[in-house]
Amino acid sequence: MGGELANALTGTTMTQLRLKNNELERELRSWRSKGKSADEDQEIIILQRQLADAMRSKERSEKVIYLRYFIIDMYGIRDA
Repeated sequence: MGGELANALTGTTMTQLRLKNNELERELRSWRSKGKSADEDQEIIILQRQLADAMRSKERSEKVIYLRYFIIDMYGIRDA
């Protein structure tokens, strides 16, 4: 839950998370298509971890949004 709160407080939107995921995926594909050196292997590992983190953040945000709408629907809560 802390990640969702941090995203909300910093103003990160789902669109921004999707754009960041796409950017990281493109960068990772680019690195993989080039010849590899030891330093580049480390860069690929870093990019893979960043992409995994971004995907987890996106998934958590989607769950929070889903749960919010589920609770609103279940309890008939409406914004004032």
